[in-house]
Amino acid sequence: MKAAEELKKLKKCALDLQRYAEQSSSELAPYDIKRSQETYDTLLKDIKVLEEKHAPKKKFAFSKAAKASVQAVAPAPSAASSSGSGAAPSTSTIAAAKAAIPLPPGSRVIADNVDQTVALPLSPTDGLDIACQLLIRRNTNTTIHLPWYCGSVRLEENRHCRIVLGPCATSVYLEGLHNCTVFIASHQLRIHNSHGCRLYVRCASHPIIEDCSDMGFAPYSLQYAGVEADAEQAGLTQAKCWDNVVDFRWHKTEASPNWFVIPESERLLMDL
Repeated sequence: MKAAEELKKLKKCALDLQRYAEQSSSELAPYDIKRSQETYDTLLKDIKVLEEKHAPKKKFAFSKAAKASVQAVAPAPSAASSSGSGAAPSTSTIAAAKAAIPLPPGSRVIADNVDQTVALPLSPTDGLDIACQLLIRRNTNTTIHLPWYCGSVRLEENRHCRIVLGPCATSVYLEGLHNCTVFIASHQLRIHNSHGCRLYVRCASHPIIEDCSDMGFAPYSLQYAGVEADAEQAGLTQAKCWDNVVDFRWHKTEASPNWFVIPESERLLMDL
């Protein structure tokens, strides 16, 4: 119990350090912003290792296997078995193995949807003392509406999707997105290897892009009942950043050609 309490205090201190760095970001050079975020990420990894080390051991018990979910939103599926002895694993097998990694409590995966609409009016952790952490990956031509307060969010390998997120308590990470429209309110926003996206942003620090092109930015324009209360819960009432984007792959004095401000006449207003 004592270790758990100390880890909780440590996580709070880490979050305080992150917010201090966010508040100072306007006075920092891009290199210093990158270094501070790398330091914070390393600290979070160290805390996670300690949490796993001190987590209470589960008692062994026989139980019936849970039925597989057929819904689009579910815990990560189990890995597929090898198709032959000594054979090199296929790409699908490797992807399944990655998906089988256990997720923290309160986590949800929205994955592998094609030409679908996924709308969850309430958080899966509604009524609990934790924010839902989200992994949204490998969706194509799909609309995803999640208008509620959430924890950390990762978006990976989505194509031609519209993804609408309520305020996020920590960070949002984008990797490998193509031609997506995303509504994001968060403390940190980091975007890697993404192209042709339109992002509606309310961030407590500089949005960061790396290895990206044709990325459009506009102010967060999502409206739903309770959005400002969720923003307050996430600590984002003073968040105003959206057009001060830092491109880690652009080191010249002139503006990066890899991002632009979406013209007002082309901006979307989202009311759920």
